[in-house]
Amino acid sequence: MRKFVVHAGFHKTATTTVQKTLEQHNDLIAPHIEYLDRKRLKPVRIAAQAYSSSLDPVDLSIFEMRVCELLMTLDEKDDRCLLMSSEDFSGYLVGRHGVSTYAAAVPLVGAIKNMLRVVYDAEPNLSVYFSTRREGWHESCYGQLTKNRAIELSLQDFTHRYAEANNFNAIVSKVRSEISPSKVFAADLEDLTGRLGPLQPLLDLCELKPDLQSEITLLPPQNVARKSQPK
Repeated sequence: MRKFVVHAGFHKTATTTVQKTLEQHNDLIAPHIEYLDRKRLKPVRIAAQAYSSSLDPVDLSIFEMRVCELLMTLDEKDDRCLLMSSEDFSGYLVGRHGVSTYAAAVPLVGAIKNMLRVVYDAEPNLSVYFSTRREGWHESCYGQLTKNRAIELSLQDFTHRYAEANNFNAIVSKVRSEISPSKVFAADLEDLTGRLGPLQPLLDLCELKPDLQSEITLLPPQNVARKSQPK
């Protein structure tokens, strides 16, 4: 069975930079990796966001249906690694539409694995990756929300209200239990200091050869939120 790699979040951990770099180098990686970009993932992403806001089992079923529909569009004879990257697999950005934690990531990633098992009628060769960060997450998240005029709280109040929202290790641990024996990996941005930075773990999971990796240039930081001033 082909290998599946899912980059499932989190927001404000250079996910957009990773995705746009992959899009720019798709011609290079395409012989080895089938990368599903944000446009192709749109119905799945929207369904994931909806579930994170409602936590309604019906919305989770809709998400499963969208994943199944996507998988059914794939060539069953294709043996390239399939890569999907979207922070929306963890739901909405914390602070939007009533979302206060990334708890939705656990059933959402579980649903992806379930649909892989259903469509391929076998235990999938699945690896899930979460990009995380130790410092500055609340400030970056708040800056994104103010950029989109989606919040009226001060930075101090936002940080206090969502103090536990960046407990990424707890979510990763729950996802690991949810989809065992599939592998779950995580890495802090602060530790990804090589030339390809936050993209490196994904390329390694996809087993892209070093000589091809050497031809990839990481784009400058994308979707950078404006710096917020404490109120």
